[in-house]
Amino acid sequence: MDAAAEERLRQYLDGVGAILQHPQRREAFALYTRGLFSDLERKSVEPIAALTCPDPERVDAAHQSLLHFVSKSDWDDATVRRFAGRYAIDAMSTRAPITTWINDDTGFLKQGKHSVGVKRQYTGSAGKIANCQIGVSLTVSNGQDHLPIDFDLYVPEEWANDPARRREAQIPDSVQFKTKVTWRSNRSSGPSPPRCPATSCWRTPPMAARPSIATRCGSWASTMRWAWTRRPRWPSSARVGAGATSR
Repeated sequence: MDAAAEERLRQYLDGVGAILQHPQRREAFALYTRGLFSDLERKSVEPIAALTCPDPERVDAAHQSLLHFVSKSDWDDATVRRFAGRYAIDAMSTRAPITTWINDDTGFLKQGKHSVGVKRQYTGSAGKIANCQIGVSLTVSNGQDHLPIDFDLYVPEEWANDPARRREAQIPDSVQFKTKVTWRSNRSSGPSPPRCPATSCWRTPPMAARPSIATRCGSWASTMRWAWTRRPRWPSSARVGAGATSR
């Protein structure tokens, strides 16, 4: 990374830090970001703590601090995501203007039944009905690059309307059932993100026309290096909500 890139990264991290405000949150965010940029095979809080903590006797404390930051600390993830989206959209727009919004969904195959939102449902990732979670996303494109700017874990009706499941999974009261069509309509017909005019909207295409799961997840991971927006909250590692604003 050259000096100019390091300065851009510093400015970006300072911008997120200003939103987080509290010194301990800022420190945890900086360490977590360092872990995301690392070559670690597993980028969960435990290996990140081991990588970023210089004192072996303090690794457990660092692990608990990062775990608190990503799961319980009280900060506004929506504001952070908006900042991250603006930052990346500005960079994209220097190459070409945003022209397209892409609505899509991605399946995450599961074996058990306790992950939030898991059920037997169709997913293009497997090309069939399978036991999985579904993530719904909104991506913007300028014809040269594409950037995910919103992503939710879809909560099926049988999960949203089951008090016992909600209680066990700690699903916030604000998260209510919405169909994937409703989620997409809200994102597509609502106010455009800053400097992000949408002249067309591509809804989920037939399976044969869709990029592979590896391609979509790879592009998402690349975008995360630009603008970290993901925040785990419930037992699932993905941000959850059927079009919800909750973490």
